Amino acid sequence: MGLQFSVSSPDLDECLSPLLNSCHQLANCINTIGSYRCECKIGYQGNGQKCNDIDECVISPFFCHPLFDCRNTDGSYICACPEGFEGNGDDCYGMLFSLYG
Repeated sequence: MGLQFSVSSPDLDECLSPLLNSCHQLANCINTIGSYRCECKIGYQGNGQKCNDIDECVISPFFCHPLFDCRNTDGSYICACPEGFEGNGDDCYGMLFSLYG
């Protein structure tokens, strides 16, 4: 048994430039040996070459307290106080009483 040598080219990282891959701007490019793959970022869904926002408020109305308003944002969501109340979406205050999230 003698020594075995393998002559191969170094791997080209297609993720270094958007010109070298077809990943969507809302996807992460993952380099693999001889290729790459695209995965949509958190809060988005798709095949990596096309990524769309996930509307978390439609998927699960339980992200926010039932008395608060769930509002979809790009890649995420926020809980907002209902009309007539003020606060940060976790604690909402009105004129006569407060709502707690």
